Amino acid sequence: MGGAIYLLSKFLTNDFSFLYVAQNSNVLLPTFYKVSAFWSAHEGSFFLMILLLSFASSVGLYISKDHAFTPYVITSQGIIVFTYLLFMIFVSSPFLRLDFAPVNGADLNPLLQDPLLAIHPPIIFSGYVFYAVTFCYVIAGLFSGFSKELFQHLKIWAGISWFTLSFGILLGSIWAYYELGWGGYWFWDPVENISLMPWIAGTALTHSLVYSRDKLLLSWMVFLAILTFLLSVFGSFIVRSGILNSVHSFAADPSRGIFLLSIFAAFSFISFALFIKNFTKMESAWPKLGSRNYLVVLNNIVLSGILLVVFIGTCTQYLPKLYSDKSLALVQIIFLSSFHPWCLF
Repeated sequence: MGGAIYLLSKFLTNDFSFLYVAQNSNVLLPTFYKVSAFWSAHEGSFFLMILLLSFASSVGLYISKDHAFTPYVITSQGIIVFTYLLFMIFVSSPFLRLDFAPVNGADLNPLLQDPLLAIHPPIIFSGYVFYAVTFCYVIAGLFSGFSKELFQHLKIWAGISWFTLSFGILLGSIWAYYELGWGGYWFWDPVENISLMPWIAGTALTHSLVYSRDKLLLSWMVFLAILTFLLSVFGSFIVRSGILNSVHSFAADPSRGIFLLSIFAAFSFISFALFIKNFTKMESAWPKLGSRNYLVVLNNIVLSGILLVVFIGTCTQYLPKLYSDKSLALVQIIFLSSFHPWCLF
C-alpha cells in the first residue's frame, strides 16, 4: 500500500524522473486524470491488480478465519500474490527512474481521458481479482473437502465476482460505443473478448454453485472455478504480450509475454493436476433426463460451447503476422503450438 501511495504522489507532484509517470502524465493534466493515470498503462494496471488481490485476500482471511480450509486459502493466495510481485519487480516495474527528468510528461492517452474509462479498469480488475479469490477457495476445498462453510464462502465470492465483472464490462462497452464509434456495444475486439470469456465461465460457475452438492455438479463447479481464474490470467497475457492486436492493448512486449505465458502454464498445470487427482472423489452418474441437475449440466455445456467459440474466434481472427523480433515470434509460436496447432498450417 505504501508503494501505491508513493507512486500516486509522483503523479500528483509531476515528478517526471519516473519513467512511468513521464509516459502517462503531464503538468496540465487535471488531477482526476493524474489519479487514473496510475492504472492507465501496463505497469500501473498490474500493480493495481496486486493491490486489489492483497486487499481481497485480507478481507477473505478475516471472514473465514478459524476454519479447516483457511490455511489452504491463505497459501493459494500467497502463491498468486508472490508470483505477480515477481513479475512486477523483474519485468513490469512502475518505479524505473530516468537519468534526466523531462520538463513535461508525454500525456495520458486522449482516449483514456474520460470519466467512465477512469472508473472502468479498477472495477473490471476487481472482478478478475475476486475470481482469483474464488479459485483459492476451490483449491482449498480439493485439499480439505467441501464443507458447508466453504460453500457459503464460495457463493459469496462468486456472486461478488460475477456482479463486479458484469458491471465493469458494461461500463467498458458504453465507453467503446460513444468514444470509439464502433456502432454497437460489442465489436469482437480481443480485449473485449478476454473479459467476456471469464464472464461466461463465471456465469456457468454461479449456476453450478447453487446445486453443487451433487457430485457431478461439484466437479463442474471446481472445473469452472479453475477455468475462470485461468481465463483471467490468459487475458493478461493477451493484453500485454502483443500476440494479438487490439485498439486498447496495454503493451506489445515479448519479454512480458513469455513471463505471463509461463505463469499461465504453471497455474494451468498445477490446478488441473489437482483437479484430475481428486476427480474420482467428485465422479457420479449422469443426472436423470429432464431433472433439475440435468438442466444445470446442460446449461453448463451450452455456455462452455459459447466460450469455446469466443476463444477460438478471438485467437484465430486477430493473430498478427510473425514479427522480425525473434523473442515475439517465439511467444507466438509457443502460444500457437500449445493452444491452436491448427493455426500453424
